[in-house]
Amino acid sequence: MSSYFEHFNVLSHPVRVFLSSRYLDLKETREAVLKSFEKMPWVKAIAMETQNPADKKIIPRCLEMIEECQIYVGLVGSGYGSRFNFGPGTPLAATEIEFDYATSLELYRIVIFSTAPAGEVDDAAAVEAFKRKIGEDCCAGNADFTKPADVANQIVLALAELWDSMKGRMTIDVHRPYDDFASRIETVVDLRRAIASDCGQDVKPQKVWLMLPTCPVPGNTQFLVYMPTFAVHRYLKVPPERRHGSVVKAVQIALDSRPEYLGYIYDFASFCSDTLEAVGGEFLKRSWPVTPIELAQSLWPEPRAAPKELPAAYSLDPNEKEMGKRKMNEQKDQYVSVDGRHVPIIAFFGTKGGVGKTTIVDKFSTLIARGSTAPNVLMVDFDVHHRGLTVLRAGGQISGCRTIHEYIANDDLQFHGAKDVTPNRGAQSAGREFLIPSSSLAAEGVYGSLTRLQPRVLVERIAAILSAAAVQCRADIILVDCGPIVDPLTASAAFMSDVAFIIGQNEPITMESLQNYPTQIKQFLPEFTAQKVRLIMNKVRGPISRNPGIYATIPFTIEVVDYSEGLTDIDAVRLIYLDFCVYGILKSTLKDEYPQLVPGCEVIFPSEQRELIEYVDKYAKTGWYRRLLLGKPLLIAGVSLAVISIVIWALPLRPEEDWTPLLRVSWMYLRPVCLLLGCILCILGGVLNARHRTVNELIRLKRAKGGGYEGFLALTTTPKGRKKFDHVAQWSEKTKREAGA
Repeated sequence: MSSYFEHFNVLSHPVRVFLSSRYLDLKETREAVLKSFEKMPWVKAIAMETQNPADKKIIPRCLEMIEECQIYVGLVGSGYGSRFNFGPGTPLAATEIEFDYATSLELYRIVIFSTAPAGEVDDAAAVEAFKRKIGEDCCAGNADFTKPADVANQIVLALAELWDSMKGRMTIDVHRPYDDFASRIETVVDLRRAIASDCGQDVKPQKVWLMLPTCPVPGNTQFLVYMPTFAVHRYLKVPPERRHGSVVKAVQIALDSRPEYLGYIYDFASFCSDTLEAVGGEFLKRSWPVTPIELAQSLWPEPRAAPKELPAAYSLDPNEKEMGKRKMNEQKDQYVSVDGRHVPIIAFFGTKGGVGKTTIVDKFSTLIARGSTAPNVLMVDFDVHHRGLTVLRAGGQISGCRTIHEYIANDDLQFHGAKDVTPNRGAQSAGREFLIPSSSLAAEGVYGSLTRLQPRVLVERIAAILSAAAVQCRADIILVDCGPIVDPLTASAAFMSDVAFIIGQNEPITMESLQNYPTQIKQFLPEFTAQKVRLIMNKVRGPISRNPGIYATIPFTIEVVDYSEGLTDIDAVRLIYLDFCVYGILKSTLKDEYPQLVPGCEVIFPSEQRELIEYVDKYAKTGWYRRLLLGKPLLIAGVSLAVISIVIWALPLRPEEDWTPLLRVSWMYLRPVCLLLGCILCILGGVLNARHRTVNELIRLKRAKGGGYEGFLALTTTPKGRKKFDHVAQWSEKTKREAGA
């Protein structure tokens, strides 16, 4: 990986890889492949795990997802798969249809076939015909699908080799409006082909990756391009007037190219001067999610001092000292109200993809909805680039539900409902959770509609939409999931919000974002106040630098709660620990102004865990608890025997001549036997006594104020505490069995 790629902060959108295969018979293999993708930070896996296989629109949806990707990975196991009548010609399996479409888009393709003998392959003739389609420009291989790890490793190696060859970076300016690329995938493919042809015959479109546009402006679109380094060098040697695809400017991005890039900025501003005069000087600035200067700062950051070593683990102090007693910033404008009651808005930003922003939004919603007053939560997915909340909560199934971008693009469109995404909680009472989903990036007019609206007009339109939604859903709070790029939409969300959270990790870009985001938002809405911005450090590994701008830290629970601790259900403990951290942030944010939205901490535990904790009060009445009381007597007896054996050993007694053989043998073995028996009783008594003290500690926790749930949550924050918490399940099950008997 090139060293400068680590500094692609705002622009480092991961490469999207589509995974195609049969699902049911390759489920374990798919899981292994997707898990291996998680270890590759530059990969974002796109798969149909959350889609409904019986949906008749499954194939069109897959093809839409392929359009958003740069790489296609196909798995063909021991069966060809069900055939679909999609388009003219012979019915084909979904994997082959998707492969053909990826081929037509000239994506880079990796296909792995099963090594099973032909006699063990279902519809072997179709599989062989599929193999014959594979050309020289496709990476194909064979693997034993009975070993999912081997298949995953083979794909990872192919991707790693591909990534190593794609170190070239450049930005290009295309003299075509953004809507041309957003509405027709053919336009994007044609541009990739044009760039490849300008680089020479040995450069194929499969290795020309157009990442998300960095600076959309009227009549022009700028892309970040990934290519082989030699291809970038060739392309830059082509005179601008001879370049195809309406490319008017190209600049290489490298560690030593900052002066060249900064010079290009001013050339580009001069190039657009006529446009600026026509639409107003501020429009260009407001239209760019990332300004050129900010792009340069993210690509070539200033060196920073190493952070001081301070503990990163999060703990919830009962007095909220660690979190700080902060009030929400008082708003002069209350944009959303229901029956005269202000509905607070919380916006969430991520410094980049993969920082856990959507997960935190999801947990905020779930925890708030579980409150005693059963508040209703309205979630809005503004993140058109990733659509994480839409996929997580709605599984991408939003048919019949208008997206937030459709409402914004069409001023005449009346709000007619949000999608109810309330999970099934059984008998547990809770509020409802609703979602206004996001459009896909390729949706027509998604970005163009934003750039055509003045920021204040956009704020008013969003306020009208959210007000109508809040009234219809009887919402008590609105949570907005924003993308990592500050554009007119996300700037409006931050401007309207009561609190704006920036989610980042322990790295320089996070602190830079805390400083840069308010500045970028003010380019659209100068009245924005930075006092409402809060920084959350998520997935913290190791030490962090103590900074007054950090509102809260959440440890990387997968590493903090390690398998070496030997917990019975480690995944459940990790989730409870993470929910506890999010709960602390939620409580400190809302408890002063909106205490009715803060649930009791018992909602963090799943219903099964709460049931087990309720049994703690009954421990003292069980037979196994009474057996633990033997620990102290056994310990006393063991110590006594050990002392007696030592005293006997010290006595100057020797066997007399008139002693019988039995008496001599007894005297010989008395001391070691007493010592051994004493040690055994000490160990047994010590174990029982320690367990007795642990049980008494758990009983005291349970009898504390509020049912002791906060005390049980605090146990999950330390290794010793987690061991004690792990015993609760075992001892409560014992108690249940005794009660049942």
